[in-house]
Amino acid sequence: MKAALSHTELVRRSFSAAREYALLYDTHTPQGRFFNERLQLVLQSIASLPSGKIVDIGCGPGVLLSRLAGGSSELYGLDLSPDMIAEARKRTADCAVHLVVGQLEKLPYHDMSLDVVLGLGILEYLPDQNIGVLEIARIAKPNATVILSMVNKASLYRAWERFLCKPWKTFKSRMRHRSVSPEPSMLLQSPKSLARLMKVHHLDSVEVVYYDLNVCVAPFDSRYPKLALVLNRWIRPYSTGSLSPAVHTAFLMKARKAA
Repeated sequence: MKAALSHTELVRRSFSAAREYALLYDTHTPQGRFFNERLQLVLQSIASLPSGKIVDIGCGPGVLLSRLAGGSSELYGLDLSPDMIAEARKRTADCAVHLVVGQLEKLPYHDMSLDVVLGLGILEYLPDQNIGVLEIARIAKPNATVILSMVNKASLYRAWERFLCKPWKTFKSRMRHRSVSPEPSMLLQSPKSLARLMKVHHLDSVEVVYYDLNVCVAPFDSRYPKLALVLNRWIRPYSTGSLSPAVHTAFLMKARKAA
């Protein structure tokens, strides 16, 4: 009998297809739209900040870092997957970007050494998010900007995905006697609960931005992209305020390290 993979190894394997992951940014798929909208929001946020030391924790194939390269800031990137770091090195080969394989729970950076700390789509994969937030707070300078993103558990799309779509796929595979590849579990927070966790470590939430409006649930959004486009356009005028958490699949949280 094979030994069960650790949670860290499951996450590493799930995000090892670096080239394919990078190519998603060039597609018109739901994932491509998701990644690009997040990318643009983060770039806009950073553009308003003074230059300094920026780290992208969970940098993946380096798409964000390659877009930031060429400016006056000093760039750092860390990822759990060696394949992701190898792809990031290719994309930033002509730029002064410091890349390393590592874990969020044990960041290889000095205390209070970074001006901007980015953690996009990584915190939800930690079994102990308190340790991850503690590490992020440790390396952030006083008054540093911290930007985190997380899957929005309150959205209709994500609820369908978690409670119906994935269990149905697993059931069908077992009925057909096919092996089911294990996936790392996700621990999701609401913006309020994440803000409380960050506050414990002197990170004060200053803004929450919901993104990736999608009311056409999987797999119909991929199979019928025109239908998804029509539905999303129809709901967009009503997608602000109290309805925003229900129709957006993820959120960005911007925070500041207390002085």
